[in-house]
Amino acid sequence: MPKIAYIIYSLSNSAGMERSLTMRANFLSDIYDVTIITQVAGTDFFKLDPKIHRINLDLDTSLNKKDFKNECFRRLSDVLFFQKFDLVVSQGGMELFFLYKIKDGSKKVVEFCFSYDYYKIMALERYNGFLGRFIGNIYTWRRNMYARKYDYIVTLTKRDQLSWKKVMSNVAQVYNPLTISSSLKSDCKIKNVIAVGRLEFAKGFDILINSWRKLARKHPDWTLTIFGEGSKRNELQDLIETYSLTKSIFLMGRTANIVKEYANSSIFVLSSREEGFGLVITEAESCGLPIITFDCPNGPGEIVEDGFNGFVIDDVGNVDKLSKAICSLIENKELRRKMGEASLVSVQKFSEDIIKPQWVKLFNQIIGC
Repeated sequence: MPKIAYIIYSLSNSAGMERSLTMRANFLSDIYDVTIITQVAGTDFFKLDPKIHRINLDLDTSLNKKDFKNECFRRLSDVLFFQKFDLVVSQGGMELFFLYKIKDGSKKVVEFCFSYDYYKIMALERYNGFLGRFIGNIYTWRRNMYARKYDYIVTLTKRDQLSWKKVMSNVAQVYNPLTISSSLKSDCKIKNVIAVGRLEFAKGFDILINSWRKLARKHPDWTLTIFGEGSKRNELQDLIETYSLTKSIFLMGRTANIVKEYANSSIFVLSSREEGFGLVITEAESCGLPIITFDCPNGPGEIVEDGFNGFVIDDVGNVDKLSKAICSLIENKELRRKMGEASLVSVQKFSEDIIKPQWVKLFNQIIGC
């Protein structure tokens, strides 16, 4: 049985990357000897199959960035040389910049869990205009130089695959699998809109709050619940209070039963500036919710079928268009119902039965099985 290792900073978060990695590792553990290596200590948020091995490098988070990186390289090298894996997979984190240097005999793959333009968008959070674009381009160029040193890059979307193919030839694409399965379905009658994600700049919850401001007076009986945690929580709460929206927008934090929350809502909104895929969209679809999303780089436009199971807004960040789209579903109960039913059909292309064989074929090809 081939030995495969995944590397990730931590599995203690409840975000999409951790959820999807857990799902993939679980269904591949029937075929491969799977190990997950984390860099820092923490309790795994999602349940792993007992067959999966866990190694924690137990790095000191108080170290400065350079020392943390050096210590990670040293401890990871020891693990890889001892374990003798056939394939080692990075999730596109810090280890991308040194994993290829570890000559332990394993094939090295980067499963890039962000959009191709991730660095460009993140730079715009700190720097405005030309400077932000310039710095973002530099970061992207630097990342691409390192990526070329790997045996394969795996992207989450076809659009990202096309971008990466301009950088290197060995680029594959596999969608994230659907991570939840439940008999709970929304009837799209409850007057609540739901959004889910990390409370960070990339997720655009400030845009969503500004959009809600435009419709709150028109639809005072509707609420917006936002699930997730992050560094922008206080800023977002201040924005809600500034706009006097405390009776209709609620920051709910994390939940261990997101399926229940989807089922108790009637519309799902994704207001992100950037998405590697948009796992929460498929989760909401599996619970029968119509979807409203920006066509942000680079996942949502490949998940949601505009006009069939929701609306895809091409002008990312446009507050007015987002507000109008939400209103159109609030005001049309029958359209909500039809699009919700369509979501249950659309989401099937992300089922484990379809996604798992793609991973097996790719890994066997890389390993040479």
